[in-house]
Amino acid sequence: MLASSALASAMDTLYVRDSDGRSAFLVACLEGNTAAKEDLLKRGLILDIHEASAAGVSSRVEEILARNTGSVNHRDLQDATPMHYAAACGQVAIVNVLLQKGADLGAKASRLGDAAPAHFAAALADSKVAGQMLGTLVGNGAPADARKTDGVTPLHIAAQHGHADAVRLLLRRGAEPGPADLQAATGEALGVLRDASSIPRDCQTARYRGVHRDDTYGLPQLWINEFVIASHFDFDKVKRLHAQCPDLLLTRSTWDEIGVEAAAHMGREDMAAFFIEKGSPVSLSTACMLGLTDEVKELVAEDANRVHERGAHDFPALWYTAFGKERPEMLELLLASGADVHAGMMGNTTLQLAAKKNYNRLVEILHAHGL
Repeated sequence: MLASSALASAMDTLYVRDSDGRSAFLVACLEGNTAAKEDLLKRGLILDIHEASAAGVSSRVEEILARNTGSVNHRDLQDATPMHYAAACGQVAIVNVLLQKGADLGAKASRLGDAAPAHFAAALADSKVAGQMLGTLVGNGAPADARKTDGVTPLHIAAQHGHADAVRLLLRRGAEPGPADLQAATGEALGVLRDASSIPRDCQTARYRGVHRDDTYGLPQLWINEFVIASHFDFDKVKRLHAQCPDLLLTRSTWDEIGVEAAAHMGREDMAAFFIEKGSPVSLSTACMLGLTDEVKELVAEDANRVHERGAHDFPALWYTAFGKERPEMLELLLASGADVHAGMMGNTTLQLAAKKNYNRLVEILHAHGL
């Protein structure tokens, strides 16, 4: 056994930090040095929230947040949040944990050139992981066109790395390509940028009618988040919270979702109907899930681009024809109105969703349209 002074010395080396304030463990995570990470853990290192986020240790992240919810946006000496490190290390599962706890998906780190998590996600070496990470971030409300102090965007970085799917995602979410992006592009990303004008942009004109992203009605954001989480599955809690505070109805979670949208993508017609009765807006996606044909026709007549609407979590409107009851007439209406039959999310298609739920009529329609 080590003498007390030797033990103290050994423990000190576990927590030593470099000139930038980063621990040896954090550096090992960023460099992908698995051996160094395992050695530090075997020696008894207790992870802080930045280290746990970088390493993908969800149990430790949740343990820390259970004690102090404010840690979710804690900044280290680099001005980086746990979300920055989760994104930089490709920890998609951790990003999901953090966003449910109220993390700022678009936080910028001033000492890192105002980089947002999306900048780090776009730089991941694996194209599939980069696409999943950006889909989780940008698909839940992180700005697609975030700029560092030098003007560099996630689109530019993704193009440099040849991440074609990531570039396509960023374009439809509103990122505007420039000549420098085209010049920097490599691999299949170059072709995507050349055809950028043909990629339908997501339409949001019906999604939040009367609801503003920064409008919390003076309510604590954590309470809003709790309400929206309950709106996915707990109708009794929803009714109880709404009775306590009706203003929760029109407040948005930190992951860009209101209660009625949560109910819609879970196929909860009962909760969605409750929200609408109490005054929630009816987006195209919600109307599709509920089978409100006249509402869908009216929304598309007002703005034809609404067939390219995406609901919460980046779900395409077509998917709402399968989230609840099978809605073949709604799928036909969307496709006839110009919806992209290939619209998907993170590599998943409407056809896969319909087949998984044994919605055979939807499958037939999609096959008939080229899938």
